Amino acid sequence: MQTSQSGDRMAVLILEADPICDGASMPRYFFHISDCSSLDDAGTELPDIAAAQAEAVQMSGQIIKQGSMGNLWKDIPWEMKVTDGPLPHGRTLFVLRFAALQSEPPS
Repeated sequence: MQTSQSGDRMAVLILEADPICDGASMPRYFFHISDCSSLDDAGTELPDIAAAQAEAVQMSGQIIKQGSMGNLWKDIPWEMKVTDGPLPHGRTLFVLRFAALQSEPPS
């Protein structure tokens, strides 16, 4: 398990596991957003877990950049869970968690 912290309340938790692959094609990874606004039923074929981790970081960055998670600065965490199948049956491979807390302005 690797944990990295940057800033006051932002953390990324990565739990590594081997993806499931049928041998004939690349493994399929499913990217889910914690507030159930986005459950991935189709998945994305990627060559390996490292590619899935890079994709998850890139997708999370786009979500933050677009401001799609409006509660981010209200210390309401959200996460991207990556599984090897659609929920609820997919096995969790890793999770990225995000939260931010804006400090009170100085008086």
